[in-house]
Amino acid sequence: MSQNLNKSQIARFSRQIILKNVGILGQKKIIKSKVLIIGMGGLGCSVAEFLTRAGVGNLGIIDFDNVDITNIHRQSLYDVKDIKKSKVIAAKKKLSKINSNTKVNCYKVKLNKGNIKNIISTYDYIIDGSDNFKTKFLVNDYCKKTKKFLIVGAISKFDGHIFTFNFKNKNTPCIRSFFQEKEISDDILNCEYEGVLGTVAGIIGTIQANEILKKILNIGKNLNGYMLILDLLNLDFRKVKTKYTKGDAWTAISFYGYGPETEDILKPGVLKSSVKIDTKLQFTKISDEPVMKSVHEILEKLPCTFERVRFMKLVAGKVIGKHSDKIDKDIESGNIVRVHVPIRTNEDVIFTLYENARDKIGNEHNLKTGHFYYTDVSKPHAVRNNSNIDRIHLVVDCHANSALRTLIA
Repeated sequence: MSQNLNKSQIARFSRQIILKNVGILGQKKIIKSKVLIIGMGGLGCSVAEFLTRAGVGNLGIIDFDNVDITNIHRQSLYDVKDIKKSKVIAAKKKLSKINSNTKVNCYKVKLNKGNIKNIISTYDYIIDGSDNFKTKFLVNDYCKKTKKFLIVGAISKFDGHIFTFNFKNKNTPCIRSFFQEKEISDDILNCEYEGVLGTVAGIIGTIQANEILKKILNIGKNLNGYMLILDLLNLDFRKVKTKYTKGDAWTAISFYGYGPETEDILKPGVLKSSVKIDTKLQFTKISDEPVMKSVHEILEKLPCTFERVRFMKLVAGKVIGKHSDKIDKDIESGNIVRVHVPIRTNEDVIFTLYENARDKIGNEHNLKTGHFYYTDVSKPHAVRNNSNIDRIHLVVDCHANSALRTLIA
């Protein structure tokens, strides 16, 4: 990295070089970086444009498709003259006009198990802007195996999601922590079926580019282990964290209230009652059970306000040993009632409740979908998943009132 920037480079990148977190050394890092973009649709075009403008030296772009008239409204590197032309070739032409010093490598192929190693191995940073889960799982698994830095983006309608995975960190989750391959539909990523506002692609893609530049420069905080959710119709931005216990037996994703890692909320006297229910949140793809149409429809059936709402996944074949949920004084006192709603389960998932910690034998229960379940979780209990599928529960911490107490009595 000893090669100095020339006068042209200093002039071109002067407005970011003057940033104290960038400087000459940082610009050299950007120029030396190697970034691969998978999918040159709405996300990929925005990422590629801003990384090229920033001075990334080596940029790989993958897409097997040709430009279509329906792409023009959101895929910023194409115009009507590019229709029916290869996306990667058309994109390279535009990018070369922006910065001829960026080397753009084109791959007009479908990424698969046979070619992924040869393509990805030469790049340091991977950005996934693909529009199907088969590709996303393939890229996720390879990057996890080879410890590549991966940023995943997804868009639909007015919404965007961004995931950052730094697989060099031992306990980093992956895309499979959020989605089950056999149960997720590509329809939710398909603009042909769901539609998308063009600006959503630009915003999400730009954030992906921003996250990569921060990683290259080693500055700021990244989204590692988080999912960033942007509802651009209502300007609602939120971060959701996936947390693992030792051995990755279970995963908790908090949608309302404090996450499991927010220690300050657990301190005595900290506000606990200001959580609002987001009526827009839906997870219709988690289960085919008719009663589980959306989180909001489930919550409406509980006559109370809520402290925390989350999904909890118990991995197939895993066990959560005997324990008591005594981290919260409100749960111990009965001011907070914890309700479980099975989303996906089966008869081989066993919940065991003990009267006291010394008991070796407890009462075993099989919780079924389509029902609410309450028990005193301050008492010792355990769960074992003897099946070959992950168990998912919606877990709701409710503010206890007379109506709720009558319901669970």
